Amino acid sequence: NGMRGSRTIAWWTGPFDSPDDWIEAGRMLGRTWLELTRRGVSIHPFGSIITNREAHPQFVRKVGASEGAGRLWFVARLGRSDTPPRSYRVPAGGIVMGEASIG
Repeated sequence: NGMRGSRTIAWWTGPFDSPDDWIEAGRMLGRTWLELTRRGVSIHPFGSIITNREAHPQFVRKVGASEGAGRLWFVARLGRSDTPPRSYRVPAGGIVMGEASIG
């Protein structure tokens, strides 16, 4: 229901069973998000469609996605909008522990 009125919905599918899959998926998502931003397209993730036990299978059926090797792992609304509010985050050095430094 949260997507009513959305003109453009995108979803990402692919291998998502192992840590290597997760890393590759994250790299691809990061590159995609940066490219969309470069083109002036905003992205609003819909995490609940992935995590909600009722919504997820409904969305999979609706879009004809697979739950096998190319399973659905990310859904987002895409569009053009005013500049979104700035997200204030803790710097990486404030959450990464150990001797590694992040430049």
